[in-house]
Amino acid sequence: MATDLIPAYFKKYDPKKATVWWEPTLPNRLEAPRVMLVDGRPAYFLVGSGTNVDGGPTTSSYLLKILEWEPK
Repeated sequence: MATDLIPAYFKKYDPKKATVWWEPTLPNRLEAPRVMLVDGRPAYFLVGSGTNVDGGPTTSSYLLKILEWEPK
């Protein structure tokens, strides 16, 4: 599974506010993606990252709600 960079998912992403905790040459990267199912259908997208979009003192995990999904 491939993922896009953080700004593709967080439209209000501000690189001046974000803190990069590892791999500063590859900021905004999402890692170890997981899709969580509800009633057998994709409902949430869970990923970790070394970038904290809020500028906080730790790395972050992000849980994103999947609004619509139709298999191809």
